[in-house]
Amino acid sequence: MKYTILSLIILFLSSCTSFFNNDKKDIDIANVSRIEISKSKDSTHILSGQQEKEFIDKWNSAPGEGSCIFITHYLITVHLKDNTVRSFRANGQAIKERSDYGYLFGDTAYFRKLWEAKQ
Repeated sequence: MKYTILSLIILFLSSCTSFFNNDKKDIDIANVSRIEISKSKDSTHILSGQQEKEFIDKWNSAPGEGSCIFITHYLITVHLKDNTVRSFRANGQAIKERSDYGYLFGDTAYFRKLWEAKQ
């Protein structure tokens, strides 16, 4: 019985690793069609070319923070030229993609500034 419980615990913990896993994939600017930012239920704004480059550079070089639970303030959507979409959730200086593994952008006001600089 205790081996069964131990096996179930190990199985459960191994299934959770993808939830907190550092599986970050870089963004190739040559494959990006456009990047949008939205805030809660407000409208969506398309980033300029310079804002796109800055976001991609920050994402590609962002260090991992580990498990990061927060209330999402900004949604970033990256539309790629092959018609796939990558969605990000951000709050302050942290950003997440598919899991709750967070990455730091360094500037605590970066996403607020990006939103306020909308076109």
